[in-house]
Parts: sequence; structure tokens; C-alpha cells
Amino acid sequence: MAAINPSVLPELSNKYIPGKHDPVGWYMSEKLDGVRAWWIDGKIYSREGHVFYPPEYFIEGFPTDIILDGELYMGRGNFQTCVGTVKRHVPTEAWKKVQFVVFDAPSVSACFADRLLEAAKRIPVRNPHIRILDQIICTDTEHVNRMLIEIENNGGEGVMLRHPMSLYNIHGKRTSNVLKVKTMHDAEAVVIGHEPGKGRHEGRLGALLCTMEYTPTKKFKIGSGFTDEERENPPEIGTVVSYRYFELTKSGIPRFPVFYRIRK
Repeated sequence: MAAINPSVLPELSNKYIPGKHDPVGWYMSEKLDGVRAWWIDGKIYSREGHVFYPPEYFIEGFPTDIILDGELYMGRGNFQTCVGTVKRHVPTEAWKKVQFVVFDAPSVSACFADRLLEAAKRIPVRNPHIRILDQIICTDTEHVNRMLIEIENNGGEGVMLRHPMSLYNIHGKRTSNVLKVKTMHDAEAVVIGHEPGKGRHEGRLGALLCTMEYTPTKKFKIGSGFTDEERENPPEIGTVVSYRYFELTKSGIPRFPVFYRIRK
């Protein structure tokens, strides 16, 4: 585990609940499907504190007197490619397609709106591998819904809402000043078996037999969301996978679960 400043930890979001949360005046941005990352003292770290090894050109001109919170990102639908790129100790040519998208500056003692302005001042304009995440001001609940539909229809993850006057939660806990908005829920499960496929999937995976990660008595199947390659080489027994679902049944089982990815 690499040494990150122990006095500042990445803040985590809560879920947006219509009717409970009033988003008017909040900053609104796309929820990126990338790898959470921190720029601290000349290095890029994961949320858990592991150091990344980008090529020198990637971090050229990055500021050294500010902590930046953001996402290593390769575009919509490229999460697995991004993970495979940034986790290597020896950087590859794929880093040319990665950006560090900044959405906060935890070391700045100010409200979110001012932290964003301060971060923007420090971004090197000649380096295409770093940028500030675009933010817009939310006008009403329908504004959130319209943006969510647009992003999801184009293959995006969802929407993030941030209170403009909030201070950064430096204790690494969930805060209601940062809210994520998604149509589908997501969760983790442990693979306990494989169900063979039928019809066009004969001879390969039909469904994963799973238990909920923290409730092993809750068993269910995940039968959709797999690529052909994933059906040919399914996650091994014991693997933790992420899945998405719309709601839970009365017995607490996810309804219509869809495979998302292996949890790294």
C-alpha cells in the first residue's frame, strides 16, 4: 500500500432520492465509468492507495502544490480497457488514450464551487491528458431526469450531483453533499457455480449461480449481460462480480439481474 496523506481520504457519494433531495442549484456532471484516482505529491494513486505508473508525458505540467481528485478515463464503455491499462507497472501505448478528469481539489480549504475554480487555474493547458470535468447548474428535478436519460441512452453511467457550498469530506466517508443518480442499482455477488447454456449458448455459459456478497444465504442467477467471450471464459467460482438490477423481490432477491463486470 502506497503512502497517501492519511489526513485526507477520498469522499464517497450517497444515492440521490427524488423527493428527499432538492437538487436545485447543485452542480451536475456525468458519472464517469473510469478508475478513481488522486494526484498527490507528483504521483497518481488509486482510491485504495496503490500507485499508478503513467508515462512521463502523461503527467507533464501537472501541479505539485495541490491534491486533485478525479478519474482515469478512456471514454464510455471502456472501463475494462482502462483498468487493464493503468494497473500495469510498465506503461503501454494505451496511456495515450487515457485522461485524468478532475472533479475536485481536496487540499483547497473552500466550498466545492471555489475548489473547482482553483483546480481549473492549475490545469496545464498544453497537456491533453488532464482536464476539469464539465459541470452545469441544476435548475429542477426534471433537469436531472433529462440529463440522466441523455447520458444513459448514449452508453454513460449516470449523473453526479455536488452541493456548491459543501466542504470536502476528508474522512473517506459517504456524504449527502455528493449524490449519484442512476436508473439501475448495482451490487456485488460471489460466483458459486455455472449453469450450462441452451440453444445458441449450448456448450458455454448460460448463467452464473451466485450469492449476495454479504448475504450468502441469498442465492440467485445472473443470465444476461455477458459478451460472447465472457460466456466462453466465465468468471471462476469464488470470483466477486458486479451486477445491476432494477429492484429487489419481497424475499430480497434482485429482480432481472444483469452482469456488469468482474470486480477488480
